[in-house]
Amino acid sequence: MARLILTLILLVSTICLVKSKNVITGSSLYLGQQPPGAIAEIFAPGIISLSDRYEYGSIFSRNGEEFYYAAIINQKPQILLKRFENGRWSEEITILANTKYEHNDPFLSPD
Repeated sequence: MARLILTLILLVSTICLVKSKNVITGSSLYLGQQPPGAIAEIFAPGIISLSDRYEYGSIFSRNGEEFYYAAIINQKPQILLKRFENGRWSEEITILANTKYEHNDPFLSPD
């Protein structure tokens, strides 16, 4: 009986985990852009790379669901974030900005 209950708990937990997880398909990877190649290209023109600012220092999270990047907006470096939520990429969110200090080159630790 205990074995049956444990099996059911594991099954329900697995189903809940799978249902709640974002699934990034090929068309959503890299914000819908082609994967990086050997030739440098402007990344995500009109989405990340905008003509009125300078972007640099970008990184995707390990699971590919978050994209962090720096941009100079109104002559001030900021750290921005886009998240893959509910099957689509969010609008950019400013996560670090300051009138006195500059923020640039976001990074993520492996843990």
